Amino acid sequence: MRSLKRLFPQNALLWIGKSEIGDLLLDMGEVDRTFALEGPLFSDLFCGSDQWGESTHSILKTCSKIVCWLSDPTGVMAQNLRAYGIQSVIIQSPHDVSLTSRHFSDRYLETLLDWKVQPVELYDMREMVARDEKEPPQESNDQLLALNHQRIMIQPGSGSPHKCVDFSVLASVVSELVEKGHECTIVEGPADEKAVRRLCAVLPSNTYQVIRSMSLCSVARCVSSFDLFIGHDSGLAHLSVACGVPSIVLFGPTDPDLWAPQGRHVSVIQGEPCECPDWSSAQHCAHKRCLNISAARVTVQAERWLSVCKT
Repeated sequence: MRSLKRLFPQNALLWIGKSEIGDLLLDMGEVDRTFALEGPLFSDLFCGSDQWGESTHSILKTCSKIVCWLSDPTGVMAQNLRAYGIQSVIIQSPHDVSLTSRHFSDRYLETLLDWKVQPVELYDMREMVARDEKEPPQESNDQLLALNHQRIMIQPGSGSPHKCVDFSVLASVVSELVEKGHECTIVEGPADEKAVRRLCAVLPSNTYQVIRSMSLCSVARCVSSFDLFIGHDSGLAHLSVACGVPSIVLFGPTDPDLWAPQGRHVSVIQGEPCECPDWSSAQHCAHKRCLNISAARVTVQAERWLSVCKT
């Protein structure tokens, strides 16, 4: 969307999708106007213009270009839009097998080749830190003291428990970071209740705080105030990166080459390569070697990012 705004600065950017995401995009200034997916505008696109409501006519008559990131196998949506007089229409799902890009951000951009859209720098960049290493280096007490009193947001869950490291790993990470003087806040998303409960059960209550039941807009404002985010392959990880927050994202069975947040202020940490042939196999995998990530690896990378933020 930022690439579209740069290429067509004279155009307003209208967005149709889930209401909460639309509120977030509007609040962050990414779009100029939003429409709920469950509203009449989206459903009207599957009908001829003679069946459209007045509000749909008033909106679409101002549109010169439309991109729909979805599948239109019968071509009915494209036909309806072009029949209305909108000639510049792109309708293609990022899952389309004809796309050659690997990462899904690049696949979205690839759908826009006809408009010659080029990628732009998406995020506020901070200093690059050294890549994650298997073994933690030794650091002096002076170096550790310089990192104190910084704020870290930790998300122990994700959209699926099969993408998450054992809670004991994050418990060790929290304990060590708190011991070094940092403040840790645990965030609970809609699917994180069990993960948060298990993590908090093994931590002293005075070593953390928990935030929950926040809208996406509130979460975005909240995460922006932190020095570091630590979490799994989740929407919140992408949001923290989009807000310019240095982030450590833990990956297991999902492929970071497809799904990892992009940016120079992201550190991806993985266990062993996942050998499961599909998601169903990953859900039933008893070993989860792909999530065999030590607390030391996470803590060392956290200290590197906090050192960068401090300077």
